[in-house]
Amino acid sequence: MKAVIFCHQHVLTEFIYVLDRIYHVPKNEIGMMIKDLIEMPGIEVVQEVDFNAVLSWWPDPVPDFGDALLAAVGKAISGSLVVTFDRKFAANLKTLAINIYSE
Repeated sequence: MKAVIFCHQHVLTEFIYVLDRIYHVPKNEIGMMIKDLIEMPGIEVVQEVDFNAVLSWWPDPVPDFGDALLAAVGKAISGSLVVTFDRKFAANLKTLAINIYSE
């Protein structure tokens, strides 16, 4: 395996919320999607987070609490890269010297 995707439970919670509340996907289908996702090879669900790091970065320099949480996870896992399409979040990560995946 070339890489492992670390997926914090916060990401799963937001994903479930959007599927349920915005797209009205039936809950049993969402449950099957999440189960399939977390059972895939190379997916590792992360539950721990350094809340001291989160709170030291939120709300400044990272104004979004969820982003600060993901930044803390990215910082804590040695050799990891954070993948995001959010340019503001990517700029925040650069400020914090957290590695970002880019091609």
